[in-house]
Amino acid sequence: GAESKGDARWGGSEQGFVGYPHWNTLSTEKRGEHINECRFGIKGGGRWVPAEADAPIRHGWFTHEQYNNTVKSPEKLLDIWLQSVGRGSTLLLNVSPDKTGTIYPADAKALLEFKDLRDRFYAKDAALGGKAKASNVRGNDKKYSGDNLTDGNIETYWATDDNVKQAWVELDFKQPQTFDAIRLREQVRLGQRIEKFIVEAWKDQKWEKILDGQTIGYQSILTLKEPITTDKIRLSIEESLASPCISELSLLKLPKSMPKPLVTRNSDNVVIDAKESKVYYTLDGSSPNAKSTLYTAPITMPQGGVVKARIIDDQGNIGPEETLRAGISKKNWKVAAVSAGDTESAKNAFDDKLDTIWSTEGVADKLPQSFTIELDKPVVISEFSYIPRQDHNPSGMTNKFIFEVSPDGKKWAKVGEGEFSNLRANPIEQFVPLTPTKQPMKFFRFTATNSLENTFGTVAELSIYSKK
Repeated sequence: GAESKGDARWGGSEQGFVGYPHWNTLSTEKRGEHINECRFGIKGGGRWVPAEADAPIRHGWFTHEQYNNTVKSPEKLLDIWLQSVGRGSTLLLNVSPDKTGTIYPADAKALLEFKDLRDRFYAKDAALGGKAKASNVRGNDKKYSGDNLTDGNIETYWATDDNVKQAWVELDFKQPQTFDAIRLREQVRLGQRIEKFIVEAWKDQKWEKILDGQTIGYQSILTLKEPITTDKIRLSIEESLASPCISELSLLKLPKSMPKPLVTRNSDNVVIDAKESKVYYTLDGSSPNAKSTLYTAPITMPQGGVVKARIIDDQGNIGPEETLRAGISKKNWKVAAVSAGDTESAKNAFDDKLDTIWSTEGVADKLPQSFTIELDKPVVISEFSYIPRQDHNPSGMTNKFIFEVSPDGKKWAKVGEGEFSNLRANPIEQFVPLTPTKQPMKFFRFTATNSLENTFGTVAELSIYSKK
């Protein structure tokens, strides 16, 4: 059993779900609750003790290297969320840092993409603004009208007279709406009341039942087996502990699992590959939507900039957003000098390809080692970015650097020095602001001063940026 004398209770599982039907109340007896009482609650109980569903984001409750590949997918996290938060409980999702206090990259990625799925789920409520007709309205007062279900305001609610526990409300939309999830919310300040309801859709000139529901509480999100399109629905309360008081009814679409487009720099251009899908993009830093620019050809950006892109299909399904911060075009860069070996390897550090690397392995197995780039025209370099080798091999991965600039290749100024952190676990692009120079510079020199595991240096890609 689980003692529940406080303000919340254990939800009865450590897989992230609570039971359905789900009541926020427990009995008034001060004793340990049976696991099913924790999971389902007690109908009409005297204590308001909401449930908390618990789950770890990966195998186990603490970070262990051997479980790095067990991180739950964003889709699995959404499923857990629907079976906990979608049943009126809270969700405690355990994310454990490692010994350095760092969240593992795969955990962070799953969390961000899980957030994106929820944002997309809530992006459009097809019920908003629907016109209501109710079988009963408390005191015939507009304050308790059925229109309160579709006004987007949780404080307002549809209510019936005290003695009316069975009632219905029809919602009429201006045009047909498509949805596969229904979200209902009671005005829980007045208690949890509903214990049985149905939802029907107007189809072929008659009402067709699409959902059997039980409890609602703070919220209940119920999904349909397949999307339905209709211009009218009816909510019928069949059993209730007291007169219904319902705040919101939302019609939503579960987010379709869609890929991110691949956005890459290629010479003067930015290229987007979305495997034949429709991609919309922006260049002003805003999130793209269906009114943004449709990608049809490479985007010419010699001075660089921020490209945000996402796939939106013909049904209006919105994919996750991808961002590329493109640097200044490397089309006419030249290798002016290398500290060891020939110049060909250094070209790999600015060829817009992540599978080629500059490496001094076998050429100069000691650090520091450097290469010098001559730009096609002078630039005030305000920042640079570094992408470490991407072949899952940390050997020789540069983790400390010096960055210098020169107007003529003779007189040098050190504008950056430091360390790239957490590369072994998180080998992503890192951006480094530089000490500003007053005049434009024609040359820059990158020096690897230390690396992981071995004494040679590597770089997959370097980019430079100039403030406009």
